Amino acid sequence: MKYRLLTCFVFVLTLSISSAQEKIKVACIGNSVTEALMLPVGKDYPSILQQYLGNTYDVRNFGVSGSTLLSEGHKPYIQSEKYRQSLAFKPDIVIIALGLNDTDPRNWPNYGAHFIADYNSLIDSYFKQAQAEQVYICINTPIFSGHKRFLSGTRDWYDAIQERIKSISHARNLPLIDLRQPLHNRIDLFGDFLHPNVEGTQIIAETIFHHLIAPEYKLAVDAIYGSGMVLQRGKDIKLTGRGKAFSAIDLLLDTQRLQGKVDSLGRWCVVLPAQPAGGPYSLTIRDNRDMVRLDSVYFGDVYFASGQSNMDFELKLDTMQVRRFQQKVWPKHIRYFKNKAIAETNKISWDTATLEKTNKLEFFNGKWSDLNAAASMHYSAIGVAFLDALSAYLPEVPLAIVEMAVGGSNTESWIDRKTLEHNPVTASYIHNWLTADFIQDFCRTRAALNLKNSSVKNQRHPYQPAYNFEAGVDKWKDFQIKGVLWYQGESNAHNAELHELLFPMLLTSWREAWNAPELPFYYVQLSGINRPSWPNFRNSQRQLEGEVERAWVVPSYDVGDSLNVHPTNKYPVGLRLSQAVRATLYGDSKNLLPPHLNGFSKEKDGLLLHFDHVATFHVADGSEVPVGFELVDKFGKIHHNLSVELKDNTIQLKIGDSISSFVQLRYAYQPYTRANIYNENLIPIPTFKIDL
Repeated sequence: MKYRLLTCFVFVLTLSISSAQEKIKVACIGNSVTEALMLPVGKDYPSILQQYLGNTYDVRNFGVSGSTLLSEGHKPYIQSEKYRQSLAFKPDIVIIALGLNDTDPRNWPNYGAHFIADYNSLIDSYFKQAQAEQVYICINTPIFSGHKRFLSGTRDWYDAIQERIKSISHARNLPLIDLRQPLHNRIDLFGDFLHPNVEGTQIIAETIFHHLIAPEYKLAVDAIYGSGMVLQRGKDIKLTGRGKAFSAIDLLLDTQRLQGKVDSLGRWCVVLPAQPAGGPYSLTIRDNRDMVRLDSVYFGDVYFASGQSNMDFELKLDTMQVRRFQQKVWPKHIRYFKNKAIAETNKISWDTATLEKTNKLEFFNGKWSDLNAAASMHYSAIGVAFLDALSAYLPEVPLAIVEMAVGGSNTESWIDRKTLEHNPVTASYIHNWLTADFIQDFCRTRAALNLKNSSVKNQRHPYQPAYNFEAGVDKWKDFQIKGVLWYQGESNAHNAELHELLFPMLLTSWREAWNAPELPFYYVQLSGINRPSWPNFRNSQRQLEGEVERAWVVPSYDVGDSLNVHPTNKYPVGLRLSQAVRATLYGDSKNLLPPHLNGFSKEKDGLLLHFDHVATFHVADGSEVPVGFELVDKFGKIHHNLSVELKDNTIQLKIGDSISSFVQLRYAYQPYTRANIYNENLIPIPTFKIDL
């Protein structure tokens, strides 16, 4: 890869020395992350930066372990001998990375108000006394939740310090180097949750190097784009990639021409204005050296299908539906992107290569493809069923699924780290997840087996909190979508109360990532199986629908299996998801949603239940009488012998006794339930429990 001196664009660096006679001096100012005393000699970031810059530069390490930016802190950098040496060095370029130790309770609570003034004084000393040509200031490397003071102030003070560093950069028009961004998702590089290892210091050096020397990447689009893709209609679309720094970008879509520019770090972004449904189009991106051409590009509706094994369940395993799709000819405008995991989370110990790729967040890979009969066998059975049903309703609209699911994964693994770290419950265990009771025993046991061959303290795994977000979801956050299809919960069913905290966090996390506060979520209520905690969890999932905005639950207990956590009849689940989408996004009948209990009235000898999303109730084919209701009396005894009468959108329960002796009504509350009441669209009443 070739590089050239960064001399324009955002920041201008003019050196008043002759590079033919003198080396360009670079002073690295910092704390223990810079000094790196615990690392082998030559593995500190200044030494690595020296190697990258070559012999025309003289890079020196002036880091002081434990030092503070604050001049009245417990160990002020400006009182150190290294500070005096750095001034005497007369650097041309100064890199300042201070602030981590200012989060100490001895420092920030007492002197935090002086941070901006003290930082400006330090900067001025290098411009005035050392006569530096340029000063770069750095957003600090991350502090992770395992740090001993994380919840006692460090987390919040760290955030406050970064905001002040940004304000200093803005006020003084100084270049800002973000050292947190490339490292905040690499907890594996921080054995003590504070200090990076050798790979971490190398990333720091690379990041700083790219701010000093402009990269000349070959023109490319990011991996989420490609020929055959469907882009979301009706929304402005970001196209992103990399190229030669400062070069102009020309983008041609059909007859529309747009322009952009590669930034100083070799990244570019061009925004396509909202387009109607249509295609296929060709999309061409050019700079002054290279061209990228994407063919068969459509605009339509894109859905992100995610969760754990029942969403990952491949069509070829769906014994009820596989023949239906073996010969199907799909329309050309139906597309699929499967983010395939590099390893299964089954009963094996992963090899070294898999462990290393997992740490580097290289766990998913895939590409855009046509949806054809052969390929569909390897895609999510639910995702394929969803596309089949929705395309019948919208035959002229291009449709696509982006699939990303991991068998056995928990909710925590799909939430971004910042959201987890800023909740006092999750922040207490996400760093020691392999021993935390909050994490289901299955997840901990299986992950420990997968990671048996790793010696890395914070080895990554797709059951680790934040991992699937960092390795997968985060890469798609600039790709506009219509909605989310979600089937997950089996690995959180041991603690419904915790899941009631996590699920809203998940929705907030994803909506913030996509910058879409009203992003619709369609999620599956767990199936029927002989696991005693599942009825309560299913009811909890139903209740969450009323507690979070723009989220809709669809039931699946009627296509469950009493012994198999992976029931093989997936088509009804995909169909119901498509029906919910039709009812909420495309203006179709609300009766395509599951029947919803909106109230009840007590009668002398029973109850009258009132439901929305139903015109006429029916029992399942082959059934003679409605079943599934039970009453709990004040002594905890469960009563099943109820007379059930279905009439239009009401259900009358008669018990032949005074209703006053009962305290709770439940429906479909057996782990593997035989409940059999449906609306006219064959959608069952979800599992529910209400107090009387």
